[in-house]
Amino acid sequence: MIELVPNYYQQFKCKADKCRHTCCAGWEIDIDPDTLELYQNQGGQLGKELHENILTDGNTASFKLVGKEERCPFLNDNNLCRLILERGDEELLCDICHEHPRFYNYHDNMIEKGLGLACEEAARIVLGTREEFALIPSCPDTDEVPQYTETAYIQRDEDIKIMTDRSLPLSSRISKVCGPKKLDSVARAKLFSSLEILDPEWQIILEKLAECESHSVHIPPEICYENLIVYYLFRYPMFTGKYALECALLAHDICVSLDESYTLEEVVRRLSVEVEYSDINPGMLADKLGALR
Repeated sequence: MIELVPNYYQQFKCKADKCRHTCCAGWEIDIDPDTLELYQNQGGQLGKELHENILTDGNTASFKLVGKEERCPFLNDNNLCRLILERGDEELLCDICHEHPRFYNYHDNMIEKGLGLACEEAARIVLGTREEFALIPSCPDTDEVPQYTETAYIQRDEDIKIMTDRSLPLSSRISKVCGPKKLDSVARAKLFSSLEILDPEWQIILEKLAECESHSVHIPPEICYENLIVYYLFRYPMFTGKYALECALLAHDICVSLDESYTLEEVVRRLSVEVEYSDINPGMLADKLGALR
């Protein structure tokens, strides 16, 4: 089976202790069955700590989170994973820790693999790339030629082709792919406020945005916004360009309208945490926008 990745994918490497927003705190860390069995058979002091720091509930297991920040019990004071330090490799990591921030789109004859924006390093790479987006085989020696059969994926690839045609102004590409209609800034902030809120600080940001008297009208013609819209098209092939545009517009609204001087990388990271890492928010947002293919 062929595996396809964006042409920027291989640039990613975890920043570990250099990361300002560790992925090992702030949300539940599930343990897959195979890794749970590995932990249960682990001996010595490490095995004892593992046994003491795992919660089980029926067929599910997760780590006991520590303190107000809900840190993984194996995250040390330097924000390094003690399970990796113990072995010198990632052998003891559960699937979610090993794979984050990667995501997958599955097909009958291929797998698409991408980088999620909830990771600050992934956000830097996705937004900062200057090459036009392309999906390439993760194994360069493969002779297989990917062929999509699902209508949604065929249309998505056509949308991405238009969005990356830099012979046209970005505004023209957005109109072709996403349509001319968009929410006003206040309505957009209220829409995202109506979704499941994971971090109370995000709710405060959206409330401040809804109260702003002035907002930008258009996304600036910068490659980072092309990359952001293409990211959403790629990640959510079942959603239309309207979904991608409204997410990009919200990020831009926050960057230009609030006094905190948020960077685009930080805003899209927060947005990703709130929307993409909720079980219900992506579908709810697409449904409210009428953005399901």
